[in-house]
Amino acid sequence: MIDELKEGLEKFMVDKGFNSVEEVVGKSLGYFSTHMDLVQKMKAAKRTKAGEASRDNEWAQKDITEKTAELTSN
Repeated sequence: MIDELKEGLEKFMVDKGFNSVEEVVGKSLGYFSTHMDLVQKMKAAKRTKAGEASRDNEWAQKDITEKTAELTSN
């Protein structure tokens, strides 16, 4: 099993152009995140995709009375 792991690591390093294990260590740290951070990013992406972010901005730019009149007038 250990030999297979070593061979796999060696192949990975050759494929990616690494010369030593020290060059690999720490490369992925910038991609680590907490679960809560990932959940917040997913929620934001869903809001943006659904267009809710732009609707929220529209509401923020108008007085509630103005927006209500806009929605209820024919």
